[in-house]
Order: sequence, then C-alpha cells, then structure tokens
Amino acid sequence: NLCEGVPRPLPRSAPDELMKLHHGVGSQPLSIAVAAGPFCTNDNLDYEPLSDLLHNAKHNDVLVLCGPFVDVNHPKLSGGDVDIETEDGVESVDYDTFFNFKISGVLETLYEENPDTKLQVVLVPSLHDAHHDYVFPQPPFADRVEGGQQSPFFPEEKLFTLDIPHTGGLGEDSKRVHCVSNPAMIKVNEVVIGEIGRAHV
Repeated sequence: NLCEGVPRPLPRSAPDELMKLHHGVGSQPLSIAVAAGPFCTNDNLDYEPLSDLLHNAKHNDVLVLCGPFVDVNHPKLSGGDVDIETEDGVESVDYDTFFNFKISGVLETLYEENPDTKLQVVLVPSLHDAHHDYVFPQPPFADRVEGGQQSPFFPEEKLFTLDIPHTGGLGEDSKRVHCVSNPAMIKVNEVVIGEIGRAHV
C-alpha cells in the first residue's frame, strides 16, 4: 500500500482580494528578490558584494539568498584553514565561526543600520557550503551544537554556532531571517515559490 501525506491547505484569499492588496489604492506590489552565492570575490573574503546586495535590497519585502555562503571551492577556504582578522590580529577559526563572523555579522549590520526596514531574508543552503551538511536534500542552517560550545581558549566565545540574527530566538521581538531546506518551498502572502535551491552547480 502507498500511504500519501495530507495535502497542504489551499490558499484562503480569493484572487481579487490579493489583487486589491498588492495593486489597490495606497498599496504596494509584493517585491521579492533572489540571489545566489558565492557572495565574495575570488581574491578576498570581505563579502562586500553581499553587503552591497543587502543595502540595495533593503526596500524589498523579501530577499531569498541561495548559497554557497562559505564556498568550499573558494581559493582561501578550500585548504581547510580559515583566517579572519580580529581586534587582536589574525585568528584561525572553524567554518561555523567564519559564517558567524561574516554572514551573521553582515545581516546584523543590515538591521542595526536600517531599523525601519521590512525586509525578510530567506537563507537557502548549498551543497558547496563548507560549514553545512553535505547531503541532499539539505536541512536548514542550524547550530552544529545547540547553543554552541564554550571555547577552551577564549571564555567569551562559543564554538560551532552560526548565531544567525533575528531568527526568532530568545530575546528577539520579531523573526526577520528564515532558514529553509534545500530544496524548499516558501509561501509569501499566499504567493508560493517552489523548488528553491539545487543539487548541483
């Protein structure tokens, strides 16, 4: 016997209601942008293209970012040694901490500098993400160790945590960053976007 799952509920809003919502007097059409990584150039790991993208997309409603975010094929990452510049100089870190410093840091800066933005960011992993599970389909981004693990060398730091901001965690008022699987299907105001992500690049 073949047991099928329960079908998803159908959209509840009538098409004319959605047209009025998005194109009526005083309303704005839904604005969705999609971009795919890697989000840095081959000669550095500054992630300036990602910063520029977020700055230009801050007036949109939704920005879907498809990985890789920590590209396993990047010349400065492919060897397995990851160095970042800190206040104390250059420090070698794991891929999770690198994601924390670079990607989570850029997202946090976006919302700190633009507190009034309504932008919702969706993060979709890639099989080329060095810090994430290399299986397909891929699960959403999450801490490798829930809540992180205390660093034996730096008491103020936690290891194996992505620390993605505004995901609706403790102490947060709103959820602005959404982590989904690869592939994924998302629904924005009953507009369904399916098959986001890819198995091979």
